[in-house]
Amino acid sequence: MDMNRLKYFCLVAKTGSMAKAAEMLRISPAALSKAMKLLEQETHRKLFLPSGRGIILTDEGRNFAKKLTVALAEMESVLSAQDLPTDLQKTLKIGSFEVFTTYFIGYLLKDHFLDRPMLIHELGPGLLEQAIEENEVDFGITYIPVPHAGLDFMKLGDIEMGIYGKKGLFEKMDFKDIPFALPVAPVSGSPNKVRGTDGWPDDEYPRNGKYRVTLMESALELCRQGLAVSYLPKFVVDLHNETAKEAYQLKKKTLMTRQPSSEHPVYLIKRKSDPESADMKRLAKAFRMLKK
Repeated sequence: MDMNRLKYFCLVAKTGSMAKAAEMLRISPAALSKAMKLLEQETHRKLFLPSGRGIILTDEGRNFAKKLTVALAEMESVLSAQDLPTDLQKTLKIGSFEVFTTYFIGYLLKDHFLDRPMLIHELGPGLLEQAIEENEVDFGITYIPVPHAGLDFMKLGDIEMGIYGKKGLFEKMDFKDIPFALPVAPVSGSPNKVRGTDGWPDDEYPRNGKYRVTLMESALELCRQGLAVSYLPKFVVDLHNETAKEAYQLKKKTLMTRQPSSEHPVYLIKRKSDPESADMKRLAKAFRMLKK
C-alpha cells in the first residue's frame, strides 16, 4: 500500500476538503481524487460521500482517519529516531516547571552538560509524571510530586521559598489585602496541601490573588513594578537581582506572623524500570551545587 496515499487521506480528513488538501500537497485535485479512490479500493472501505460540490467523510472514514493518524505518527517517530546521527540519539530529555527551565537549565548546561544535546519540556504537575511514564522525558525535576506506581521520586534537597516584592511596599497592609501574583494552573493529585504550582498551601493560608499568571516571569514583572508580591524560590530571586537594576530588585518580606514552611523538598523523577545512570547523578550534583 502506498504510504503517500495514507498521508494524503489524513490531510483530506483534517482539512475536510479535497481542494484544500490538494493545494497544500501541491498536486491537482484530480490526482488527489484518483489517489483517494485507489485507497478506498485497497482498504475495502467507503471513506467518502459526496456533499454538494465537495465530499464528507463517512463514519468509517472518520474512524479510519483517527486510527491512521496515530499509526503514522508512531511510524514517523520510529523512523526519524533511526535516521538521527548517533550523538542526537543520545539527547537527554528533561521535564520540569518553568521555574527550573528558566533559571536552572542554563546553569545546568553551561557547567555540567555541554557535551550533550538536550530536549527540555516545560510541564506542570501530573503532566510531567505522565511524560516520564510514556518515555517522552528521561528525568523530571519537581517540588510538587504526583505519585505514579511506575516512577521513583528521589529527593535532591530543599529549596528556600519566600514572599518577595519591592522594598518598602505592602509592609503596613493587612495580609488579606496584599495583592499576590499567583499561578493560574491548579494542582491536583499531589499528596501535600499545595493547590498552585508555586507550592503555597492555599487551603491553610488564603491569599489575595489579584493577579493570576501562567509564567513566573510575569509574576516577577508585576513584583518589579510594585503591583504585587509573589511566593518565589530564593535562588530565582538571587539570580534575578544579580542583573536587575537596584530600583527593580526584590526583597524578602515578612508580612504575616504565622506562615508556611519556607523549605520545599525537590525531587528527581525517573522510571522505576530504568537503572541509576551517570546522567541522573550529574543532575543531582548540579542541583546540590546550585544551592551552595
